[in-house]
Amino acid sequence: MSGWLPAVGAPALAALLLCAAGCPEEGGADRPAYSRVAAVSAGAGAQTPAGWCDQYRPDAEAPTLSLPAAVAVGGGPAPAILKGRWWWVNLWATWCKPCLREMPLLPRWREAFGREGIKLDLVYLSIDSSLEDLKAFLASHRELIPPGAISLRLSDPSTDAEALAKWLTDRGLPEDQTIPIHLLVDPAGKLRCLRAGSISDSDFSIVEALLRGP
Repeated sequence: MSGWLPAVGAPALAALLLCAAGCPEEGGADRPAYSRVAAVSAGAGAQTPAGWCDQYRPDAEAPTLSLPAAVAVGGGPAPAILKGRWWWVNLWATWCKPCLREMPLLPRWREAFGREGIKLDLVYLSIDSSLEDLKAFLASHRELIPPGAISLRLSDPSTDAEALAKWLTDRGLPEDQTIPIHLLVDPAGKLRCLRAGSISDSDFSIVEALLRGP
């Protein structure tokens, strides 16, 4: 993963799962300050993609994204993420209140970007430990994941913990990172932006600038 921060250890998943005790609220002051690939100054720099992302690679040397072992919530293997369009991968859980609060933004943004000629597909990757509880939750909250989006869950959170922890830390996340986590993947399958923390309506223009390129 040239250009991204090195792995920092396996406890990352434990921090994610323990987030049930209280995920951090909105982004900003509560979000950890990570090292960024593109260094930016405070203030105006935070209003650029390089300032908004915790990891940002605007060039073709960005790493190719491969997802951790996962299955489709509706059954069967995880479908392939096809190239040719942008993908937004959202790590979330049913018990993460900031996750639930921000999730309705993504389909609205997808529609708005589509009107501007930007194709964006959505992937929701749940780290919930119970598949049945996840299915029941989504059945009663159908507004969270829109038609056409890909809804995934870790293949087996109890046995895949170490693999997921490595997947996270290979992408530069600290040991105590909590969800939500957002990954933006370009049409060539390259991971251009990783953001740890909540998003809000005020982030729309920054994301649009990122999708349109440098």
